[in-house]
Amino acid sequence: MRPCGRGDHRVLEQGVGFPVREFSPLTERGSIHRQHVVRGGDLLKPLLDLGCLGGGESVSPILSVDDLAKSLDFYCHTLGFDLAWSWGDPPDIAAVCRDGFEITLTQRAGARPAGAAHVYLGVSGMDDYHVALVDAGVTMVVPIGDRPYGMRDFRIADPSGNEISIGQAIAGAGGA
Repeated sequence: MRPCGRGDHRVLEQGVGFPVREFSPLTERGSIHRQHVVRGGDLLKPLLDLGCLGGGESVSPILSVDDLAKSLDFYCHTLGFDLAWSWGDPPDIAAVCRDGFEITLTQRAGARPAGAAHVYLGVSGMDDYHVALVDAGVTMVVPIGDRPYGMRDFRIADPSGNEISIGQAIAGAGGA
């Protein structure tokens, strides 16, 4: 598993029992300038390349959660993500990453209701990952299966009810 992002990866601090990493590039104020996350390639280029932004590079979903510490435990210890960064004292926002994907989790006042999101992660080798999650006792919201839209996928939910579909293209399938 690689940490997400590019550039320099330094340990920033230790928090909630997970390694915390600082990712470059950073702005002068030290906040995260860009999050290099779900690589979209040509598929997302029309959506992200808005000219004035200098071209899009990534998409990073932000999920509202009921309990940030409980959610970090689920994403890091159960799903195998790394803690990328956290903010606040105590932390009320953090990001987790795995294999180039970054998901921001927030427990801030005024954030959208927890459990109101659904994210689809396109991966390779997902059958082995599915077996590992089942072995870890993760409840499947939608069981694994080959879909008519050309994907083999399944869906789980985090402790706040946010749903995460994980799938890969079926070899030789035309897709949707």
